[in-house]
Amino acid sequence: METVLDFLKKNKPSGFNPQPYYSPEGDSLTFFFENKEYYRERVDDFLTAYRSISDNGLIGCQIKGLPKALELLGNFGISITDGKVLLTMIFMAFMAQTMQKESKECYKELGRMAAESGASIPAKELQAA
Repeated sequence: METVLDFLKKNKPSGFNPQPYYSPEGDSLTFFFENKEYYRERVDDFLTAYRSISDNGLIGCQIKGLPKALELLGNFGISITDGKVLLTMIFMAFMAQTMQKESKECYKELGRMAAESGASIPAKELQAA
């Protein structure tokens, strides 16, 4: 029987690859732009920001309530049925729902980072939302 350590030795990770992950069960979208040690900062009812321990820079986030954001996008004629969904659209939808200036600034920064990286998630992964 192979141990976990044996398995890891044979299947070494190839490095950090930024990929968003949506959990329908947890109703949350998690994404890291960078692979650094981090701490969590609750921003608003939907957003938890992940900040670097070394410099407090924004390195990722977790967003809850994705079905509500997708519904809001639909109200503006943006429907998601196939292909890839840019994270910038998701961040924009959440930013539109908040009235807090600090929250808006965090969503803007996430949107900028997502635009620079071209971050997206396959629409089929969000269909469970």
